[in-house]
Amino acid sequence: MAEQLSQCSMVPVHNALPSGMSLSVFQHEAALLPFHVSGQENVSIGINLGRPFQADVRLAGEKKQMVHASTGSVMLMPAHCDAHYEYHHFNVIRTVGLTCLPHLLERTADEIGLPFPSGDLSPVFLQEPDPQAHLLVQSILQELNQETPLLLETLTTLFSAHIVRQIVGRSKGLPKVTAGLPPHLMRRVTDFMEEHMHEAITLEALAQIAGLSTYYFCRMFKQSNGMPPHQFLAKKRIEKAKRLLAQTRLSVGEIGFSTGFGSASQFSHAFKKSMRCTPQEYRQLGKIGGRVVSFG
Repeated sequence: MAEQLSQCSMVPVHNALPSGMSLSVFQHEAALLPFHVSGQENVSIGINLGRPFQADVRLAGEKKQMVHASTGSVMLMPAHCDAHYEYHHFNVIRTVGLTCLPHLLERTADEIGLPFPSGDLSPVFLQEPDPQAHLLVQSILQELNQETPLLLETLTTLFSAHIVRQIVGRSKGLPKVTAGLPPHLMRRVTDFMEEHMHEAITLEALAQIAGLSTYYFCRMFKQSNGMPPHQFLAKKRIEKAKRLLAQTRLSVGEIGFSTGFGSASQFSHAFKKSMRCTPQEYRQLGKIGGRVVSFG
């Protein structure tokens, strides 16, 4: 769940609770941060059990936002949402994280008769203490070592219902996270591709532009476009090459280099594989069809 950019301990107190949730305890020195949490399949709900703290939080590449967390405050992170924290104090940060698949919260909402924003869940930071959530989490921790699975299941079900009632659907001005890249991030990535088409573009560079880990950038990009980034970029290169072949007098080699291919032969091979004809044949067919502009 966490990528260690600083010294941090994640203690899996109980991997699977009876309700379908998983619980972990996080403890780390704020002075040693920043701290990065990669997006995952699960919804993550965190409760601050330590001292109050302040942090700059950036979600999915968005602009940083200041968060003030009191003891007992709650934060909810949707699935597939990367988060980057930079803390302002030197306290030991101690939080409990409960994670579950989104459908478990949907089921809880349905059982108590409340709508659930499926596919449109916002990150939520409740900066004031939530005494009921704090009490329920402490009770869950106390019951972990007891031979009372029914009570443990009841407590986690009550916690889920409380989260649905008090948190789900509420927003603190943070961006909504849906499947795939948000439109503004997709524009940022595709603009970068266009501007640097003549260069070798790496997945790591694109992920950095989006403010995501490489793994989740690839995953979200494919959700948005139906293909992974390298295929999308290859398609863009060929589309630009087609325009240059039809509208300019540049040589095949020059066009290949301007669209990011390492050599004329590499460009010709990729073009023929995509278009089923060589660049020269494509240009000649364009002339016959009258699709090439007049050069005076």
